[in-house]
Amino acid sequence: MERTHESVPSPEEARARERRWVERARNGDREAFEHLCREAYPALLHYARSLAGPDRAPDLAQEALLRALRSIDRFRGEARFRSWLLRIARNVWLNERALLRSKRERSGSQQVEERAGAHVDPAARLEREELVAALEREIATLPAAQREALLLCDREGLSYKEIAQVMGCPIGTVMSRIHYARTRLRRRLGRWWKNGRGVG
Repeated sequence: MERTHESVPSPEEARARERRWVERARNGDREAFEHLCREAYPALLHYARSLAGPDRAPDLAQEALLRALRSIDRFRGEARFRSWLLRIARNVWLNERALLRSKRERSGSQQVEERAGAHVDPAARLEREELVAALEREIATLPAAQREALLLCDREGLSYKEIAQVMGCPIGTVMSRIHYARTRLRRRLGRWWKNGRGVG
């Protein structure tokens, strides 16, 4: 007796099939949600490793899955489920880095103030506040891709390779975006922009 093999579905068929699973998951079908997660998990774990390293990756992937479960009813299915899940993982990772950086900055600022006897020159403080405000205004006017690449580099401390992985583009594109962003900020901020690294 000859054994028949199932034909490989076309991309359109696979997409339609996924939409049906997504619709079931949005309607509260836990089995459908788990099916989607099983399909996407290898890519999710690989992506989490590229972001956070092998030790942190499983926890990052798990947190992304939990957040996806809580918000699946709001997923409209315009993107692939896997892409949506990877964006969630990316946001979790960026939020964790921002929180950690904020804690370190607060701790460092507190230590500096204690050593300085909490003395702050009002004129210096005003100038610093003006610089920060001007910088934030100019950053907000950058094209979205340039702004994201610049902040990932100068605020999050990512390498060009890491930024390329996060943004899903070639390293050369990352370098170009950062270059144009810094050039624009340097031109707009003049003397305040030091060595092209004014995003602190």
